[in-house]
Amino acid sequence: MSPQLIIASYILLSVLLAYLGRNTRLKFWGVLMASLIFTPLIVGIILLFFGATKSQLKTTDKVAPSEPQEK
Repeated sequence: MSPQLIIASYILLSVLLAYLGRNTRLKFWGVLMASLIFTPLIVGIILLFFGATKSQLKTTDKVAPSEPQEK
């Protein structure tokens, strides 16, 4: 394989992981930088095991709206 193809695949995989990790604590740019510095494989495994999304961090208890008060 040519070096250009390897580099392009590495960057494309890093961008894909960044897109998948956009709802994590690191956000898009943090995941992108981490996958470029380390490897997309390591960052992908970390995202699978430790990537909590915003929907998981929010509480699921919904408070019923109070009745409007009359003045």
